This record gives sequence, C-alpha cells and structure tokens, in this order.
Amino acid sequence: EADCPRATCFAVTRFLTDGSLDRSFGDGGVVRTMFAQCGCRAYDVAVQGDGRIVAVGWRFRYGDAQDDDLFAVARYLPDGRLDRSFSRDGLASIDFGFGDDVAHAVAVQPDGKILVAGHGTRNRYRTEDDFAFARFRRDGTLDRSFGSGGLVTVDFGRRYDAAHGLALQPNGAIVAAGSSGGREGAPRIALLRLS
Repeated sequence: EADCPRATCFAVTRFLTDGSLDRSFGDGGVVRTMFAQCGCRAYDVAVQGDGRIVAVGWRFRYGDAQDDDLFAVARYLPDGRLDRSFSRDGLASIDFGFGDDVAHAVAVQPDGKILVAGHGTRNRYRTEDDFAFARFRRDGTLDRSFGSGGLVTVDFGRRYDAAHGLALQPNGAIVAAGSSGGREGAPRIALLRLS
C-alpha cells in the first residue's frame, strides 16, 4: 500500500540482489496504481515465467458500506508498466455479490492461468464471508471452465471464512489455507483442496 493523490493505491517495488532498490523499475523503483480513482490495497504478488508481475488485493467502490470492496488484480510488464493485454487496461475487479470481497493470495498455474483467493460471498445473509476464488485466463478474462463462470466460494459452516494463502500441487490440485470463525471464540485454521 502507498499513498496516492486522494487515496491509497497498489504499490509494487523491485529490489536488486544486494537489497538495494532497482531504480530501473517503474518510477525510481516503485510503481503506484489506482483503480478508478478509489482507494485500493495490494496483499500478494506473483511473478509469471515471462517476468510479468501480478498483484492482488482489494479496491474500494462507493455504495453500501457492507458491499464496497471488490477483488482487485493488476498485471505489470517486467519494467513496471501496466500490461494492457490483461483485461484491456491491466486491471481487473471481481464482485462475488453482496458483501465485501478481498483478495489475499495469488498463484500462477503452469498453463499461465492466474488463480486468486481471499474472501467473498454470493449469499451474504446465509453464510457471511466464504473462501472465494477467481481464475483468470492469460488475457485477464475469467476462466469460465473454473467453478461457476470462473468463480468458486466455499463455506466452512462458520460466519467468517477467508483464504490467506495458496499453493499449487504438481497434479494441478489447489490448496488454500486461511481461517474460519464465528462471533465468539478464536478463529480456527481452515484448509481445503480443490481439483
């Protein structure tokens, strides 16, 4: 996260092997990205085999206070410029339905598809937040062969479920780790595997 005019924004930096800032990347080593002049924050990053960089988090949109955050994804070229071949402008947002949606983790599959995980919901008043997943094709469109139209939500039967980490197994299975909790008591560690 970094400060941008009027809001917070995605901030991506690159360091050289000696730990110093790579000043050839972006603007003196830092790239700042806004989504539609609204606040946003990045939580995870992955580097594709071709050097392109994918950052994920959330972006704010105006409206209902319980439904104003969306999954946010940005893809950059190796030099830090937005990759305009991804979702036409380098930026993508996903709304799972009523409720706040936040992406916490990203992984790039061997076939180049981009998997994003966090919390979101398609049925807010029934289960609150669920583990939420979106998969993108290389061009930044949702991969409709994944789940329901490119989206998957998983409810652990508790009120607040959120995926915070992703791992891809050699057989293509997807492992997500996070937490599941209710109004009372400490949250539990939650793990799942998707085919």
